[in-house]
Amino acid sequence: IKRRKDFKTVASSEVVSYDVPLASIADDVGTILLYDTAVTRGNEGDFLIMDGHIWLIDQVTPDEMQTSVTVTDIADAFDRSLPYEGDSESIGTFLTQQFIDHYRDVSDLNYQMPYLEITNLDNTEYLGPTVVDGLFDLRTYMRKVNRLRDVQVHFSVSKDTLCILIAPRQRPSHNILFGDGTSQLISRSYSRSSIAK
Repeated sequence: IKRRKDFKTVASSEVVSYDVPLASIADDVGTILLYDTAVTRGNEGDFLIMDGHIWLIDQVTPDEMQTSVTVTDIADAFDRSLPYEGDSESIGTFLTQQFIDHYRDVSDLNYQMPYLEITNLDNTEYLGPTVVDGLFDLRTYMRKVNRLRDVQVHFSVSKDTLCILIAPRQRPSHNILFGDGTSQLISRSYSRSSIAK
């Protein structure tokens, strides 16, 4: 468990069982059952790291010899309304600036996350967020560009640093050999945007 305020490790525990979403575009929650009561009241909002995956702790329910922890996607740590200040040159540049201005370098201690290390490898043409009354939600925007432009935000841990990588999704190409006895071409169709076989 790493504290949200400074990303220092505050507790560790043995996992008894878990049922967690690894990737979701909805507000799915998961449950992790821990062996002891090292994680307790006050850890809500902190980060839980297990097997290289990171979640945000939503709820903690301690019992005698075990603790049930409800977790949500780490993107929920960036779920708040931000002022929209205009377009950017690319999606990656816009996301980077939001993480820096509103989380890493912000003066408000309630939102400050000075342990963020942001790497931008994206130069996808800019797509603006959904703005309502001059405000937008960063978590919703991350989901939008993932769905519509294949720009992903990956989170990882390096000691006391939360690393954020903004990069376009790499879709692998696959070659299928027909006539080899295992694959058969049954139909094909062509359009301006794609070929289906």
